[in-house]
Amino acid sequence: PLDWHPDRFDAEEADTALAAAVAAPVPVAGELAALCEQLERGGNRALTQVLARAAAHAGVEVSEADAARLIEPYAAFLDLIGDEEVRLTSAGYLPPVLVEQLAERTGITGWWIGKANREDLTWPVAQLRDSARALGLVSVRKGRLAPTALARRCRDQPLALWRHIMSRLPVGRTEFDRQAGWLALAVVASGSPAEEWASEIRNLLLGLGWRVEGSPVLGLAAVVNPTLDVLELLSGKTHRGRLTDPDPAVAATARAVIGTDHDDAT
Repeated sequence: PLDWHPDRFDAEEADTALAAAVAAPVPVAGELAALCEQLERGGNRALTQVLARAAAHAGVEVSEADAARLIEPYAAFLDLIGDEEVRLTSAGYLPPVLVEQLAERTGITGWWIGKANREDLTWPVAQLRDSARALGLVSVRKGRLAPTALARRCRDQPLALWRHIMSRLPVGRTEFDRQAGWLALAVVASGSPAEEWASEIRNLLLGLGWRVEGSPVLGLAAVVNPTLDVLELLSGKTHRGRLTDPDPAVAATARAVIGTDHDDAT
């Protein structure tokens, strides 16, 4: 490799690579298996290697304490909404008071520059709301936002809410969102550091032929998808803004989703 240097050797990295090379492929859901086969037919084994890394990291279980930590931003949102409907602004946004409270409760205020009291100017709050709606936790009708019946039932049950979120992944209706979502789950399941997720997903999307219209490349910003949003929120993005290290519980969540039992769970 161009960046190889004889004086630099990471034993842990080498052990991980060897384990991935000899690990049995992890059984995966149908859509992801089809993407893997598509890449393999073109001589691209990148996704196969990602899934092998996921198999090498198997064995981590998500406890109730883990689940409570992962779902914290969604739980905070549901708690602030309560059982009553919230009237949205005339433009369809959350009311400023709720935006401010949500930013404070989820840790956004600690790193966000500016006043976090307008949803249209505070993208982390907008991302959380959109994600909660995509996961079936809230609904909007006639200008009012309310928790769904399932959200009311699971609000105080971390494991139940975590299982529901897991059952809805990947999120998205378009072909791109579905494919990018499955790839995001595979990359996160492999235990890759969070700061490398976007670049790994991009490389896999490029292998599948995805490009930005009018451009031969695919920028990192183009890999954003609803499933990646969920995984970042589960990883604590509202508290830090920028994620770096992997979270074993989030990786375990992704591994549970990409397993063959996912087809039965959904």
